[in-house]
Amino acid sequence: MKQHITKEQWLELGEENREDLVENEIFNSLLPSIGEMIEFLGELDIQNPIEVMTGTIVSIDGWRVVKYFDDGSNGWEKEELCDALWEAVKHKLK
Repeated sequence: MKQHITKEQWLELGEENREDLVENEIFNSLLPSIGEMIEFLGELDIQNPIEVMTGTIVSIDGWRVVKYFDDGSNGWEKEELCDALWEAVKHKLK
């Protein structure tokens, strides 16, 4: 299981967003870990944002991070929890 984002994922953010994350006291490194991203999303008052996906109903076995923000997005489905969390963090920074 992947424990933190890759350098390539980090560079997907604009420089301003990268600086915002570096200044956030939650993130202890330049490559956020699963725990750091969960804590960051938790500070946004998101209730139970993580679901495990298995079985024939879903398109992949993996993880879904459900986003309960105001824009009504359904969330992000990824095989790796780290990748699903990263999509939620990136979306929040927009």
